[in-house]
Amino acid sequence: MLKKNTRRNENREKETLRGCRFNKRGSYIVEASVILPAFIITVFLLISIIIAIRTYENINYGCAEELRLEMAKNAIRKNMPALPVSVYTRVRRENRNLSNFKITEYKYLYKENGLKDLIKISFKSTIDKKNPLGEISTLKYSGTMVGRAFSGTYYDGKDGGGKIVYVFPDEGKKYHNKSCRYLSAYCHQVFLNDEIKRKYHSCPNCKSHTAAMGNPVFCFERAGEAYHLSRCKSVKKYYIGISKDAALEKNYRPCSKCGG
Repeated sequence: MLKKNTRRNENREKETLRGCRFNKRGSYIVEASVILPAFIITVFLLISIIIAIRTYENINYGCAEELRLEMAKNAIRKNMPALPVSVYTRVRRENRNLSNFKITEYKYLYKENGLKDLIKISFKSTIDKKNPLGEISTLKYSGTMVGRAFSGTYYDGKDGGGKIVYVFPDEGKKYHNKSCRYLSAYCHQVFLNDEIKRKYHSCPNCKSHTAAMGNPVFCFERAGEAYHLSRCKSVKKYYIGISKDAALEKNYRPCSKCGG
């Protein structure tokens, strides 16, 4: 009887141990099914953050490089509209994953804290990305850069880029002269200053009186009496003035109607 009881106890212990092994395996499977998807989602999120950081670093580098060039060129020519278009064009060209990029403030050759000939540019950008759950995450980045225009010599005294021509930065690959009929239906982007305020009144629809000095505004120079904000429904397409050399560098070609 004692031997039989001993064998029974041994068998029970073996069955108990076998059951524990199966329970451990089952718990491992359950834990893996819970943790593994969360781990994969975390990895994808980290990858998207790394891509965003790389994009923002690239924006900073592009803005800083264009500001440096504009400060250097100031010694031989003064062209207020040049920097915003060069920054906008470069950032858009080099960062295709940006959902939105805007120049929010631009001040050219101003004085502050005892320094003069300062150049300031501010921007905002947005990236809309789908995360592993299928939802869209919005990442925003903004910045401001300030530099002082160079007063020495540059480019061995070469010319400052030629005459001013006009381009549509958001669409179109042609440059136009000021008298081109194609420009008459669209507004001109300028930067708010005292002269603009004297010449035009603020738009009551978009409340452009809230714009700060140096901010981009839009005017219909040939048939308009108000200046507008970019969100105004009247602003559908706009043009800006840049040097002819800058237009050629950015692959714009002469307008077939006016010849540029």
